[in-house]
Amino acid sequence: MEKELLKARLIYGSIFAVVILVGGYLWQQNSVVTPTSNNQNAPAQIEITTVSATMEIQGLDEIEQPIVAVEGQTLLGLMRQMSEQKPTMNVQTQDYEGLGSLVVQIGAWRNGTDEKYWQYTINDEVPMVGADQYVIQNGDSIKWEFKKSDF
Repeated sequence: MEKELLKARLIYGSIFAVVILVGGYLWQQNSVVTPTSNNQNAPAQIEITTVSATMEIQGLDEIEQPIVAVEGQTLLGLMRQMSEQKPTMNVQTQDYEGLGSLVVQIGAWRNGTDEKYWQYTINDEVPMVGADQYVIQNGDSIKWEFKKSDF
């Protein structure tokens, strides 16, 4: 009888130990690590700086104002991002070796139609760089017009 009691205690003790080990493992997997300055495993906090501007696109009225761009973002990058969010913008580009990317269509209006082309101004001035190189600045007033070229 004593052998059976010892055997039962050994079995129940083993089961108890397994339950404790598995429970401890699962608890550790679900625990939350509170980031501190000394915690090397804490995720890095990324601070994103934005700029605010206004944008008008001839023929498209659905652009919410002001627009917000990530600091350092190019006008073309923002246009592509906006087009993904609002497919009716339908921004199309074409790459030209040595020149960069040119906006060839916005909405339903494609360059060359009625000898008109997409042109943009920043604060009522024509920039000397393409939209793929222009970095949006805080307070910019961006205007896209579909018109005959001034050049």
